Amino acid sequence: MLVMQGLETQRLELRLPVSADAAPLMDIHLDPLAKPHVTMLGAPSGLLAAWRNIALMVGHWQLRGYGQWTVIEKSTGEVIG
Repeated sequence: MLVMQGLETQRLELRLPVSADAAPLMDIHLDPLAKPHVTMLGAPSGLLAAWRNIALMVGHWQLRGYGQWTVIEKSTGEVIG
């Protein structure tokens, strides 16, 4: 199993995606202002699609050793990307 340390800046934490990220990432992907700038596997169709994307990201880390991070705003603990 791949164990990857996250990254931190003064303002942000970058970590591997976890299943709890599905709902906030779904909200980000469905935001009309963000839609042109984000991609999801398949058409955005709710929480199941968001969870599948989390699984895809985690699988990419496992198979390739790199991939997308979940971005957390440290001051609020909110998933922002």
